[in-house]
Amino acid sequence: MDRLSKIRGRQQARFIKHLKNTKQHTAALEKDVVRSFGFFEQDVEMMIAESRACGKLPDTIKQSPDELAEHKAQMLIQRLQKKNR
Repeated sequence: MDRLSKIRGRQQARFIKHLKNTKQHTAALEKDVVRSFGFFEQDVEMMIAESRACGKLPDTIKQSPDELAEHKAQMLIQRLQKKNR
């Protein structure tokens, strides 16, 4: 899941930068942070796959930002149409 990996990498880098800026960084701590973020990503990927298999989650996680925005707009239109019936 490419988007999830990008999010994980960005947030992990931000946290490590914060640790360095506040003089809390150590090599051991960075290793633990990387492992923890990796485990978290794996758990989220597994939850998404399970939810999709049960039909509880649409396949929007792989969509581009434009496609996702279009999907959200369509969902909003559908909700408004149901509300106005």
